[in-house]
Amino acid sequence: MIITPFSVIIATILSIGAISFYFFQKNKKITTLHLQHIRALEHEVTQHQKHIKFRSNGLDTYHFLKYNLEEALVVQPDIKI
Repeated sequence: MIITPFSVIIATILSIGAISFYFFQKNKKITTLHLQHIRALEHEVTQHQKHIKFRSNGLDTYHFLKYNLEEALVVQPDIKI
């Protein structure tokens, strides 16, 4: 079998094409997975922000001085001075 320069060029071009196709398919899969991961993280961040806002609103409505003083001034019969 005689190997001609033309067959070497064709084999090289086909090899480069196959490697490029594999690379682009793999890159597309990795990019898709990365975007899904980013979307999931963004969803978690928005959920946490909602929880933080809810708790912050609860703390804003709680009057610490009023409630803590009332609890501190309750007679505690267990304590003997």
